[in-house]
Amino acid sequence: MMLKQVLIRPFCRSKTRKATIFCLLVGIINVINLTFKDERVGNSSLNQADAVGKLAPGSSTLSREDEMTLYIQESQMDLLGGNMICATKEICNKFNVQSPEQAKRICDSYGSRCKGFVYVIKSGSVHLKGELENNMVFTEGYELFIKRSFAQKAQQNSKCVIRLDQSESFTDRCRLPDLDPFDEGITKLIQKPELLRCPGSQLTRYRRGVLELTEDKNKVGNITSLKYQPIFRPPHKDWGFEFGSETTLDIRQHQFKLEAEFIRVLLSTSHGKTHEEYHAHVVARSPPQEHRKDSGLPLSVVIIGIDSLSAAHFRRALPEAYKFMTEEMNSVFLNGYSIVGDGTTPALTALLTGKFESELPEARRQFPGSEPLDRWPHIFKDFKAQGYVTLFSEDCPVYGAFNYRLHGFKETPTDHFSRYFWEAAKITSAYCVHSKPQHQIHFDYVTSFLEAYPQQPKFGLFFMTEFSHNNLNSVYRVADDFASWLKDLHEGNALNDTLVIVMSDHGARVGEARETFQGKIEERLPLMALTFPRWFSQQNQALIQNIKENSNLLTSPFDVYATFQHLLSYPHIPNNLTRGDSLFRKLHRSRDCQSAGIAEHYCPCVKWKEIDTRGDHVHGSAKAVVDYVNNLTASNPLGSSLCSRLQLHEVLSAYQKIASVKVAQYLGSADVHGRRPVFSRDSTTFDKCLYQVQLRTVPGKGLFEASVSFDGDKYQVIGEINRINLYGEQPRCILDKSPHLRKYCLCKDYEEHRRA
Repeated sequence: MMLKQVLIRPFCRSKTRKATIFCLLVGIINVINLTFKDERVGNSSLNQADAVGKLAPGSSTLSREDEMTLYIQESQMDLLGGNMICATKEICNKFNVQSPEQAKRICDSYGSRCKGFVYVIKSGSVHLKGELENNMVFTEGYELFIKRSFAQKAQQNSKCVIRLDQSESFTDRCRLPDLDPFDEGITKLIQKPELLRCPGSQLTRYRRGVLELTEDKNKVGNITSLKYQPIFRPPHKDWGFEFGSETTLDIRQHQFKLEAEFIRVLLSTSHGKTHEEYHAHVVARSPPQEHRKDSGLPLSVVIIGIDSLSAAHFRRALPEAYKFMTEEMNSVFLNGYSIVGDGTTPALTALLTGKFESELPEARRQFPGSEPLDRWPHIFKDFKAQGYVTLFSEDCPVYGAFNYRLHGFKETPTDHFSRYFWEAAKITSAYCVHSKPQHQIHFDYVTSFLEAYPQQPKFGLFFMTEFSHNNLNSVYRVADDFASWLKDLHEGNALNDTLVIVMSDHGARVGEARETFQGKIEERLPLMALTFPRWFSQQNQALIQNIKENSNLLTSPFDVYATFQHLLSYPHIPNNLTRGDSLFRKLHRSRDCQSAGIAEHYCPCVKWKEIDTRGDHVHGSAKAVVDYVNNLTASNPLGSSLCSRLQLHEVLSAYQKIASVKVAQYLGSADVHGRRPVFSRDSTTFDKCLYQVQLRTVPGKGLFEASVSFDGDKYQVIGEINRINLYGEQPRCILDKSPHLRKYCLCKDYEEHRRA
């Protein structure tokens, strides 16, 4: 090098054009040699332009060993900092390339100094990385490549996003969230609908076993004929219905004594029109069963369920009913009543059996060994054994809790069972069955049940789905009718011997409100209110006081089931409970989700803190959720061939679940009596990081939410994955044979079907 410089310098002092050009070239070569001295593998000495040009695919001069360098790829990830530093001030860590393969060759040319690179898909720019210990962040459009030999250094940070010393200490008891039902973040998303008006006029009514013509008969002209048909359940089937023979009635009588529970009425008028109406009316069956009086409290039980109604939304949407129940009926609202699963089926299964679905005989359609639910230990059977008349009614057979993905019942599970009626009385316009609001038909059915057995103990579950399912706004349509109906029942003493439960299965599960943090918590805290007759409260003050105190603690459907069992066995305490405690007894103030039978994913107690959606833990959690969904469909023979493979599009929100410092640090006891606890001194880490992520997938734009744990080594989805937007026709190709995949499957032919 020194000899070259000595020979060149005199020549460069020359003023000729050739000398000037020559000296410039020599200067460039010297700069290149100085810049990249001892920085490359082999004899490569490339500036930025040379690196792109000479190392283009197909023209590499690297050894075969270098060409075989293996990389680990992380999609949609950036690595903060750690850019490779060169010996001079010249930038040598940023290039523009045409493909990741070209970038790999550039990184390989630097040997061990380049441990990986970030490739920006849109611009083609490459950032070479000399250090890998910095944080990875989720960044759309970025691809992170790491040499396999350095993968250990690039492992994700094992510490949680929020460390233990940044969390808060909790009290021993569950801390329930303090939700404002009128929070602006929710109320701004609500659009109150117009009052419900069904077309036409109601020409008949059916009450106390008497069908009669109403005063509105003249609004449609003279009635020229009146017929009715009873509606029957097909033998041993939980699908379909049968109409009985038509019976013509003498319209001159105006009133007709009937014995059918469910009827269709057909009227013809002088205007040449045919009018159709449906009635559901409990007709007492005789002789009544003898009531066993050796144990139990002297109360009937009527449960009025409303689908998708959180405790907070009940206060927002039905304020008159809430006011009447609190001020006049002295109802007790369970403020900590939590869901135990995703959807109606887990809620009603826990409420009626005290068990999870997985603990009961297999009843899922298309699963080996599955069967109807007749062998399930529903509480109906226990009440019936005690002499109660039982009833079960759901007004939306398509989404029936025990039919949508289960086999339903071969034989009717209760004395009065209405599924087949609701299949016949189809919705003809929004929330209407011809001229009558559907909810009014159901209200009348409840009233008739109370009137049909004035001296007989009763247990009835009436579940109303149609007017509130998947719609935060539509429940406003029934607010006034519901409040008026409750007032009529209460003031008419129809509930004087009855425990009335107004409840829901869960809060809103889909829609914009559900995507907010408050909406997420509201889904987990559905409505549950208990109303006892005034005389019962006065005679059993200790029991009522226990219920009032328990109302501010964490509770679940398992506790309500235990309360039913206690009602039947009182004064004896039921001893056959798998989980749950009677609300007639004082619950432990320190109870947590585990003791209440509430899985991690649904627990409303612990504090959630929002975290950056770009973090590596969040991205890893989101990828784990998408992989889990894809594995569900791929492992199913039908799903693997018909369902699209989903990809992560974006992470919408992420939260970390924060546990108590004492819980996280507790190691055990130092003495055999358990009175001297030992705590870890580690103030920085949790045993596991618990996250909840909300994400969007493509194709199909599905919105999912799930809880994920990270133990420093692997991500694991906890519990079920919630689909929080409507999937509509997306899973149509698997609905009949694999309905359990409906939340996760986007049929490959969906777009083609939608265009057709």
